[in-house]
Amino acid sequence: MFGASPCRADDWDEDGVGDYAVGAPFAGASRPCSEGVVVIVSGKTFLPIRHLFGSKQSDHIGWTLTPLADMDGDGFEELGVEGQELLRVFGRGGKVLWSVEERLNCLATYRDVNGDALPDVLVRRAASL
Repeated sequence: MFGASPCRADDWDEDGVGDYAVGAPFAGASRPCSEGVVVIVSGKTFLPIRHLFGSKQSDHIGWTLTPLADMDGDGFEELGVEGQELLRVFGRGGKVLWSVEERLNCLATYRDVNGDALPDVLVRRAASL
């Protein structure tokens, strides 16, 4: 199911053109379920430039992708990635800024709520299936 959740992404390959993120929650090396993958695609060449994988078989990352404001002050927009029971925020170079193993939805970045001069993320508990 490639293309489950496309969204815009910051300039991951630093070529001056914004890139795209595409989720594939049932892709990966393991079967019958999989960890899922998010493919960062160049906005200039439309070729894959990075793959972000779930860490375990049941993650299914890539259900939903959310572009987020710069949350760590490095000038690079972050990417919120939802999985089956996982919410992970990736920063520059695919670095995991934070990860929560709980069924949450990443909604958007919001003004600085905790006083650290950086935007914060709005999340909500996802509905049970």
